[in-house]
Amino acid sequence: ISMIGLFVPLFFYNELGYGLNKIIYYYLTWALVFVVVSFFAVKFACRFGLKHSIFVSAPLDVITLGLLFLLGTGKVHFLLPALFLGIANAFFWNAYHIDFAKFSDKERRGREVGGIQSLALLFAVIGPFVGGLILSNYGFNFLFMVVGVLLMLSVVPLLFSKDSHEQMNFRIKDLLRIGD
Repeated sequence: ISMIGLFVPLFFYNELGYGLNKIIYYYLTWALVFVVVSFFAVKFACRFGLKHSIFVSAPLDVITLGLLFLLGTGKVHFLLPALFLGIANAFFWNAYHIDFAKFSDKERRGREVGGIQSLALLFAVIGPFVGGLILSNYGFNFLFMVVGVLLMLSVVPLLFSKDSHEQMNFRIKDLLRIGD
């Protein structure tokens, strides 16, 4: 994801000629979809397992990349990839955080968070560099394809891991209660 995240706004602006308003609408749509779908993604993760929730996110990310590719053809509305990305992120990040909270060692949680943040920072530096090399040599479409293949390969280890189901006892109306 870090190979492409920095370049999506540039793709919109340089390749598709979108103005700042369209780019802002794209990210606003992504954020709103993420918030709305998160409740359902957590319910899904609790019922079917955290591993399955993360597994579901990868094909949705690949669909997002395919839709970004299709934006140049004019056959896809520019907010459709934002919709799929918001759904994919809700399924991945909620399950990821639940999994980390459950399986991290309470005594060493600070060290574990630091380790994960260090890895994330490392990939946040390396990813755009590699993505930029691919982009400058082969273009956006090839970059989309490479990232899609890597995303699908990234879920292969999930096939060999144990799944976890979490009990959840909250409802949407509980989230909307103020001052209780």
